[in-house]
Amino acid sequence: MYYLLVIIVFIAIVLIEIPDLIKKNYVRELWTFTILMVFAFVISIMYIMEVKLPDPTNLITYIVHNLFKLNYNNL
Repeated sequence: MYYLLVIIVFIAIVLIEIPDLIKKNYVRELWTFTILMVFAFVISIMYIMEVKLPDPTNLITYIVHNLFKLNYNNL
């Protein structure tokens, strides 16, 4: 049931957004929109299937602490 609802919502969003992007000849925006929509669709379906998704805060913490050498513990 939820699968069908997610598919209908994503199809509605695509049918509303894509024609305007094509009409205005926004090729880069169209590619960006398509990639983000596919990513969001896959994540939504995986969430409905109760697949264990990784926590994005671990990646953000790694980037802030290790790559940028920022440490907010002293504040």
